[in-house]
Amino acid sequence: TLAMQLVHSTQYHIWKGWIMKPLDEFAAHANDRVLASINYNFKLNVILIAVLSVMLAALIGLLLFYFLKVAKDTQTAQLLGSMLPERVVATVTVDAFQQLKDQAKIHAKKLRTLAGREHAVGSTESVGFPVLYSEFLPLAWVAFTDVVQFTAMCRYTNSRKVVSVLNELFSLLDVEAQYYQVEKIKTIGDAFMCAKLSTSELEPEGGGTKNNKVARDGQTIVRFLLRAMTIAQGVSRPFNPNPQLLNDGPSPTTGEEEIDYGELPYLTLRVGLHVGPVASGIVGFERPLYDLFGDTVNTAARLEANGRPDRVHVMESSIPYFVQDGAMSGLDLEMGTHEVEMKGIGKANTRFIRGWNHGSQCSSRPGTSSSQHTSLQYQASKERLSPTRIVID
Repeated sequence: TLAMQLVHSTQYHIWKGWIMKPLDEFAAHANDRVLASINYNFKLNVILIAVLSVMLAALIGLLLFYFLKVAKDTQTAQLLGSMLPERVVATVTVDAFQQLKDQAKIHAKKLRTLAGREHAVGSTESVGFPVLYSEFLPLAWVAFTDVVQFTAMCRYTNSRKVVSVLNELFSLLDVEAQYYQVEKIKTIGDAFMCAKLSTSELEPEGGGTKNNKVARDGQTIVRFLLRAMTIAQGVSRPFNPNPQLLNDGPSPTTGEEEIDYGELPYLTLRVGLHVGPVASGIVGFERPLYDLFGDTVNTAARLEANGRPDRVHVMESSIPYFVQDGAMSGLDLEMGTHEVEMKGIGKANTRFIRGWNHGSQCSSRPGTSSSQHTSLQYQASKERLSPTRIVID
């Protein structure tokens, strides 16, 4: 009874409250600290998650940018590889193109600023533009092919058909150029420019071996050009509703009246070929092309312009370059030389290659006119001929 009275007494509760007060305060304080810690950790976790999310997003963005850039650079490299020779692509980078572009923009802006000022051009300092690629070729075979009466054909043919005809011809020539390992340089209108780069400043001296290589390359490009003429005869020429407008007149080399090639149902080519030193390289950054420069290129173009259909027109001085191991085989040359007046060159003695022989001696039989065998050539061009001969006598 005394114990029950003590427990339920007022004094007991006062003493109990007085004794438990510090403990309650400590528990409340501890609880506040735990809640504060939980809130702090929660906020810290939220911030950490946010930072990690941003970093992850940035990383994904960087990876995406990197892969897109790699994909773009790969595509650019592939495009360059399709436009430029393999050895050139190996030495040229996309950054080099950008460097040239930036340099050109800076200098062009400077020239615009000086425009109109007295002696503006003369007072500008020389700028060393970065050269993407350059090479000197002591000896190279350079050739041009041109579609006979192409301009006249364009007058009566719609643009889509013109492009279709050229696309068919040049696509086939691209394939054959790869087959014969002849380097396509570029197309200019209906002209197809190609080369066989026989010697280079980057190659070691080879003596007689180098001379044989020049001869072999010359024979190879001749066989390609003969094959190109056969391929052209397999490409249909659009119908001409007014054939009397397409008379070429007398030949610039023989003075004789030429047959009207505009009335033939297929294309015919004129071809000019020359050998000599050339400079090669890439100029400019917009739609860059590997190109050849020099008198050899100009002479080959003039030979083509003054040539005859279904013939490879060469300088007489080029004939010795076909000699291999002291002998010249394969070339079927028309007998005699022709004195031709060529713009920028003057009078020159030239020869015509009309085909390719299997024999060991170079033929010097009188040349037959194209009209005597064009029908046979047209029939033969429907099949893939052996690349060793196209002329049928």
